[in-house]
Amino acid sequence: MFSGLLKCGECGANLIVGTGGGTHKHKKYVCANYFNRGTCGNDLYIRRDVLEERLLKRLQSELLRPEVIDYAVGEVGRQLRSHRLSLSGDLSKLRLRKEQLDRETTSTTISRLRCRKTLTRMSYTAVVASRSWTKHEMSSC
Repeated sequence: MFSGLLKCGECGANLIVGTGGGTHKHKKYVCANYFNRGTCGNDLYIRRDVLEERLLKRLQSELLRPEVIDYAVGEVGRQLRSHRLSLSGDLSKLRLRKEQLDRETTSTTISRLRCRKTLTRMSYTAVVASRSWTKHEMSSC
């Protein structure tokens, strides 16, 4: 549970769950440098269940004090307000961007309609011209 969080008091290496130090019935925490390399003089083995129970009790007694809870609740509230303000600013920027895109879309749509109308007129004119040219061509035959 606490591997990687617990440190040796002598060399500062991580405490790991190792075997040895008496009977092997219970897993025990031991200095990684002592266990793996023999480079630390801390030969203390601490039963895992005993150490974890003591640590959890100590954490509960330290963290469940009213002033610690009040601080934690206040800090969470402060961070939530900060994030809300940030999100509000982001939302305003997104609304402005949406309005800009709406204007561009409307402008593009109007331009396309004008082009379509112009093309329709040009096509109509071309068809009429083609028909009258064909009639003229046929009458000269």
